[in-house]
Amino acid sequence: MERINQYDFYEMSKTFQRLTALKGGVTRYDAFMPIWAAQRTINALLEGRPIEPGVSRGKAQQFASAVQGIVDRHFKEKGPNGADQWRFPSKGGAEIIPDFEWGLVTDALSQFEMIFAEEMRERATYRVPDRGIYNTAKLVDAADTTFPLDMARLVPEKCKLEWRAAGRWPAPSG
Repeated sequence: MERINQYDFYEMSKTFQRLTALKGGVTRYDAFMPIWAAQRTINALLEGRPIEPGVSRGKAQQFASAVQGIVDRHFKEKGPNGADQWRFPSKGGAEIIPDFEWGLVTDALSQFEMIFAEEMRERATYRVPDRGIYNTAKLVDAADTTFPLDMARLVPEKCKLEWRAAGRWPAPSG
Protein backbone atom coordinates (compact mmCIF):
# COMPACT_ATOMS: atom_id res chain seq x y z
CA MET A 1 0.00 0.00 0.00
CA GLU A 2 1.27 3.44 -0.84
CA ARG A 3 0.01 6.71 0.59
CA ILE A 4 -0.55 9.47 -1.97
CA ASN A 5 -1.03 13.08 -0.97
CA GLN A 6 -3.97 14.17 -3.12
CA TYR A 7 -3.10 17.81 -2.50
CA ASP A 8 -0.09 17.28 -4.80
CA PHE A 9 -2.51 17.02 -7.72
CA TYR A 10 -4.07 20.34 -6.77
CA GLU A 11 -0.63 21.95 -6.61
CA MET A 12 0.29 20.45 -9.99
CA SER A 13 -2.91 21.88 -11.46
CA LYS A 14 -2.22 25.34 -10.02
CA THR A 15 1.29 25.29 -11.45
CA PHE A 16 0.12 24.42 -14.94
CA GLN A 17 -2.77 26.89 -14.77
CA ARG A 18 -0.23 29.70 -14.40
CA LEU A 19 1.04 28.85 -17.90
CA THR A 20 -2.37 28.97 -19.51
CA ALA A 21 -3.19 32.27 -17.78
CA LEU A 22 -0.47 34.00 -19.82
CA LYS A 23 -1.79 34.99 -23.22
CA GLY A 24 -0.21 36.60 -26.30
CA GLY A 25 2.91 38.70 -26.09
CA VAL A 26 4.28 36.94 -23.01
CA THR A 27 7.39 38.67 -21.70
CA ARG A 28 10.34 36.63 -20.51
CA TYR A 29 9.94 38.28 -17.10
CA ASP A 30 6.27 37.21 -16.77
CA ALA A 31 6.99 33.71 -18.07
CA PHE A 32 10.03 32.94 -15.93
CA MET A 33 8.43 31.71 -12.70
CA PRO A 34 5.55 29.81 -14.35
CA ILE A 35 7.96 28.06 -16.75
CA TRP A 36 10.44 27.26 -13.98
CA ALA A 37 7.67 25.83 -11.77
CA ALA A 38 6.12 23.87 -14.66
CA GLN A 39 9.48 22.36 -15.54
CA ARG A 40 10.03 21.19 -11.97
CA THR A 41 6.48 19.83 -11.71
CA ILE A 42 6.38 17.89 -14.99
CA ASN A 43 9.86 16.46 -14.38
CA ALA A 44 8.76 15.32 -10.91
CA LEU A 45 5.74 13.58 -12.45
CA LEU A 46 7.95 11.86 -15.01
CA GLU A 47 10.09 10.66 -12.07
CA GLY A 48 7.00 9.17 -10.42
CA ARG A 49 6.03 11.95 -8.00
CA PRO A 50 3.25 12.00 -6.88
CA ILE A 51 2.44 8.97 -9.07
CA GLU A 52 4.00 7.11 -11.96
CA PRO A 53 2.25 8.24 -15.16
CA GLY A 54 0.80 5.52 -17.36
CA VAL A 55 -0.68 6.21 -20.78
CA SER A 56 -0.13 9.94 -20.27
CA ARG A 57 3.67 9.52 -20.10
CA GLY A 58 4.18 10.25 -23.82
CA LYS A 59 2.19 13.50 -23.66
CA ALA A 60 3.92 14.42 -20.40
CA GLN A 61 7.28 13.98 -22.13
CA GLN A 62 6.13 16.12 -25.07
CA PHE A 63 5.02 18.82 -22.66
CA ALA A 64 8.34 18.59 -20.79
CA SER A 65 10.17 18.96 -24.12
CA ALA A 66 8.13 22.04 -25.05
CA VAL A 67 8.89 23.62 -21.67
CA GLN A 68 12.57 22.72 -22.04
CA GLY A 69 12.60 24.40 -25.45
CA ILE A 70 11.40 27.69 -23.92
CA VAL A 71 13.94 27.34 -21.12
CA ASP A 72 16.79 26.66 -23.56
CA ARG A 73 15.91 29.50 -25.94
CA HIS A 74 14.94 32.16 -23.43
CA PHE A 75 16.38 31.36 -20.01
CA LYS A 76 19.71 29.61 -20.55
CA GLU A 77 23.05 30.84 -21.77
CA LYS A 78 26.61 29.58 -21.85
CA GLY A 79 28.57 30.56 -18.78
CA PRO A 80 32.27 31.45 -18.68
CA ASN A 81 33.17 27.77 -18.31
CA GLY A 82 30.99 26.79 -21.30
CA ALA A 83 28.29 25.16 -19.18
CA ASP A 84 24.63 26.14 -19.45
CA GLN A 85 23.43 28.49 -16.74
CA TRP A 86 20.14 30.23 -16.02
CA ARG A 87 19.69 33.71 -17.46
CA PHE A 88 17.22 35.65 -15.37
CA PRO A 89 15.10 38.24 -17.19
CA SER A 90 15.26 41.86 -16.14
CA LYS A 91 12.17 43.15 -14.36
CA GLY A 92 11.36 45.89 -16.83
CA GLY A 93 12.53 43.84 -19.80
CA ALA A 94 10.33 43.82 -22.84
CA GLU A 95 11.78 40.67 -24.44
CA ILE A 96 8.76 38.81 -25.75
CA ILE A 97 8.47 35.07 -26.22
CA PRO A 98 6.92 34.66 -29.69
CA ASP A 99 3.29 33.56 -29.68
CA PHE A 100 4.05 30.45 -31.75
CA GLU A 101 6.63 29.30 -29.17
CA TRP A 102 4.30 29.92 -26.24
CA GLY A 103 1.58 28.14 -28.22
CA LEU A 104 3.77 25.03 -28.45
CA VAL A 105 3.89 24.90 -24.66
CA THR A 106 0.20 25.54 -24.06
CA ASP A 107 -0.83 23.10 -26.83
CA ALA A 108 1.42 20.39 -25.37
CA LEU A 109 -0.03 21.10 -21.92
CA SER A 110 -3.58 20.87 -23.26
CA GLN A 111 -2.87 17.51 -24.91
CA PHE A 112 -1.20 16.19 -21.75
CA GLU A 113 -4.10 17.35 -19.57
CA MET A 114 -6.65 15.63 -21.80
CA ILE A 115 -4.88 12.26 -21.61
CA PHE A 116 -3.94 12.67 -17.93
CA ALA A 117 -7.59 13.44 -17.06
CA GLU A 118 -8.70 10.20 -18.69
CA GLU A 119 -5.93 8.29 -16.97
CA MET A 120 -6.95 9.70 -13.59
CA ARG A 121 -10.59 8.71 -14.20
CA GLU A 122 -9.42 5.13 -14.58
CA ARG A 123 -7.03 5.16 -11.58
CA ALA A 124 -8.27 3.44 -8.48
CA THR A 125 -8.68 5.80 -5.57
CA TYR A 126 -10.38 4.50 -2.48
CA ARG A 127 -11.46 5.85 0.83
CA VAL A 128 -11.63 3.16 3.43
CA PRO A 129 -14.05 4.13 6.18
CA ASP A 130 -13.13 3.28 9.76
CA ARG A 131 -14.70 0.07 11.05
CA GLY A 132 -14.63 -0.50 14.78
CA ILE A 133 -11.04 -0.21 15.97
CA TYR A 134 -9.71 -0.26 12.43
CA ASN A 135 -8.56 3.05 11.04
CA THR A 136 -6.56 3.06 7.80
CA ALA A 137 -3.95 5.56 9.01
CA LYS A 138 -3.52 3.67 12.29
CA LEU A 139 -3.21 0.34 10.47
CA VAL A 140 -0.49 1.78 8.25
CA ASP A 141 1.37 3.78 10.90
CA ALA A 142 0.52 2.12 14.21
CA ALA A 143 -1.04 -1.31 13.70
CA ASP A 144 -0.04 -2.35 17.20
CA THR A 145 -2.72 -0.04 18.63
CA THR A 146 -5.26 -2.68 17.54
CA PHE A 147 -4.22 -4.87 20.48
CA PRO A 148 -6.65 -4.62 23.41
CA LEU A 149 -5.08 -2.49 26.16
CA ASP A 150 -4.88 -5.34 28.69
CA MET A 151 -3.16 -7.53 26.09
CA ALA A 152 -0.85 -4.78 24.75
CA ARG A 153 1.01 -4.68 28.08
CA LEU A 154 1.91 -8.36 27.67
CA VAL A 155 3.10 -8.18 24.04
CA PRO A 156 6.90 -7.82 23.71
CA GLU A 157 8.14 -4.65 21.98
CA LYS A 158 9.79 -6.67 19.17
CA CYS A 159 6.45 -8.29 18.39
CA LYS A 160 4.77 -4.85 18.32
CA LEU A 161 7.42 -3.62 15.87
CA GLU A 162 6.75 -6.58 13.58
CA TRP A 163 3.00 -6.02 13.87
CA ARG A 164 3.48 -2.35 12.86
CA ALA A 165 5.55 -3.47 9.86
CA ALA A 166 2.80 -5.93 8.87
CA GLY A 167 0.31 -3.05 8.86
CA ARG A 168 2.40 -1.34 6.17
CA TRP A 169 2.68 -4.39 3.93
CA PRO A 170 3.98 -4.31 1.30
CA ALA A 171 6.94 -2.45 2.65
CA PRO A 172 7.51 0.99 1.09
CA SER A 173 10.18 0.93 -1.60
CA GLY A 174 12.99 3.39 -1.73
